[in-house]
Amino acid sequence: MNVDLNQLIKTINERDIRKVLNQYKDRNELINDLFGVLNSNYTDKQIFDDCFFVLNHIDSKIENETNTIWNDLSLTTKIDIHSKSLDLLALNCNDLNTLLFEFIKDLYRNHKNEIDEQQNILKPIWKRFRKNKDLDFRLSCLKLIVLILKEEPSKQRIEEFLPIAACIIEMFDEYVKSKSFNQTIFNNFFEERLKLADSSRFHCIFDCLVFNYISQAIKYNLWYVQDIKEKYLNCLFSQYLKLDDNDVQQWESEKGYDLTDLSEHLSSLISSGEEPYQKYKEFRDQVIQSGDWKKLAGLMDLSLFFSPETIKELTFIGTFKSISKYFTHPQPIVRDQYLLMANSLIHSENPTEEDTTEILYTLLNLKESHPIVQKRIFSILKTFIKLENSVVKEKFVTIIETFEKYLNLLEQPRPIVLGVIDFIRIMADFHFDRISTRAKSYLSLLMSIIKSDRFVSCSEVLGQALLAISKLIHRSIYEVSLESNEDSDDESIDESMDESNNDSVDESIDESMDESNDEANDKSMDESFVHESLDEDFKNSLEAMEIIKKYLPPCATKESKYFTCSMYLFAVILQEKFQPYYEFFIDNLIGILGCEPDGNIEYNAHEYFDTTIIYINYLSSQTQPSIQPYVDQLITALYKFFSHPSYANKSAKTISRLFETTVEHYNETTDFNDNEALRKAHQHIATLRSSIVAYIILDST
Repeated sequence: MNVDLNQLIKTINERDIRKVLNQYKDRNELINDLFGVLNSNYTDKQIFDDCFFVLNHIDSKIENETNTIWNDLSLTTKIDIHSKSLDLLALNCNDLNTLLFEFIKDLYRNHKNEIDEQQNILKPIWKRFRKNKDLDFRLSCLKLIVLILKEEPSKQRIEEFLPIAACIIEMFDEYVKSKSFNQTIFNNFFEERLKLADSSRFHCIFDCLVFNYISQAIKYNLWYVQDIKEKYLNCLFSQYLKLDDNDVQQWESEKGYDLTDLSEHLSSLISSGEEPYQKYKEFRDQVIQSGDWKKLAGLMDLSLFFSPETIKELTFIGTFKSISKYFTHPQPIVRDQYLLMANSLIHSENPTEEDTTEILYTLLNLKESHPIVQKRIFSILKTFIKLENSVVKEKFVTIIETFEKYLNLLEQPRPIVLGVIDFIRIMADFHFDRISTRAKSYLSLLMSIIKSDRFVSCSEVLGQALLAISKLIHRSIYEVSLESNEDSDDESIDESMDESNNDSVDESIDESMDESNDEANDKSMDESFVHESLDEDFKNSLEAMEIIKKYLPPCATKESKYFTCSMYLFAVILQEKFQPYYEFFIDNLIGILGCEPDGNIEYNAHEYFDTTIIYINYLSSQTQPSIQPYVDQLITALYKFFSHPSYANKSAKTISRLFETTVEHYNETTDFNDNEALRKAHQHIATLRSSIVAYIILDST
């Protein structure tokens, strides 16, 4: 049935939905005609208001009608509604766009699944975005995208949006420089965008692009962001208050929780002057006043960024006192968060002896019952142990007694077990003389841990216990000058790891490894014997190696690093007795090098590769067991790092070292009177040299 559009205009003006429907038995024709009227009369506010009066009834139950208008439509018309609505946006009529946004928003909310089945909702927006260079229209498209992501901020939806996100910054720069720039439109868009960030966990690449754009603009005091600066700071700070019940459960299960890393944006802002810090203080006071413990816990992560400014204002001990009141908060996650902040402050500021006295008094008098929080207290005490100032030395007995209250490890919760094991490892590393009389009992305790059925399935406990065992035995045998390695490049590895995880035992793995490496290169190691060995018959070391062989986790996981470092130390301890495990150790190192440096792996591989290269250098310096059968495999594994900027130099040096070792090996073992043996030695060295040169040429091309 064909209805004259002028007649339709008159009918819809009466605002009687029943009368309109009586004119159209075919609802598809009604929708097509309504959009025809809109396209012809988009500047007439009265007419398009009347059209939307009908369109807004699309999902309404109407008297004497079995179905809604939507349910009577064909699939083609349903898709057309979406496309035709987007086409109307391109007309850039502000009054019309206001109604369109509400209509499209309801359309997405009520029918996005039906539309998505036939035509991805974002695809037609993206198509028009690319085709239409009008900046106002592009901003309209982005506003629609905000609506869609707000309704459905799923990973899949965000990935669908990524092609558009790549154009955002270029478009903003173009818009800001254009004659058509409108500050109000610019502000409104960003305010709408900030609402989306506030309504959900900061997770979208679009957030990263937009937030970085504004942060940089504020940093350089650009005029067009001044109006939105305060709202932006509030929004950015609010991202740290997203702690929810699921995060708390994650914390309780010792898995931690992840809030998005906003450090890049905050760093830009902090360097822009006093205003961000003043805004942070207002924000902090509001959170404290609210009494919301989840927000208070989240606030700590934000406070860490402003700790230098806070210390400047309150002094170090004043800052510590301001957070120490939360050490006894009723909620354990709050206590844990602010103890974590205290540990970070101590780690970065190196407190005076007077401050140390006050802090230790506070910590040693805490009556903590939650194992995760108690482990955090252990971490702070561990940090003090490494400071080695006179107050800490005076308190060593008290600190050791604090840990020894928990020595019945087989009965303790997992966090306590990890905390005590870590304490033993740290004391072995830094103050073996302080625990030398207890070392045998500690070793016995740790051996019971690695043999316990309770812990064989827990790679982290097992790995840390094995590492502590290897440290105790190693320290009981060799005199180590910690001061000689203060300037070691590899110490920076531990520092960076310690900053990222204050509970990690990794912070002195490589440090002690370097020391062991120096010892291993000393041809008169027997002269370094200074203590009665805890493991004279190597029984414990060999048992530990069997445990490692049985339970070694996959390469490049956090836990596997403990196992690998333990193997390295046992190689130093056992010397020729390590032969049965040598191939196993080499295979493990080659497996680590087989991981992609920038791959998506569980552990931060960059630190892992550094230590692995040092292990290989150590092994290449030893004559027994010999590394020679594995040189070709190791060079092949190291070659791929030639093209990686962080490792090119280190891998090249290690390959050079392996080649030198091979030459030395043949010089020492070849009978120069045996022409055939000499020929084979020269041939092997020449082949090895050629393969290295071939790798270099291939990489350069």
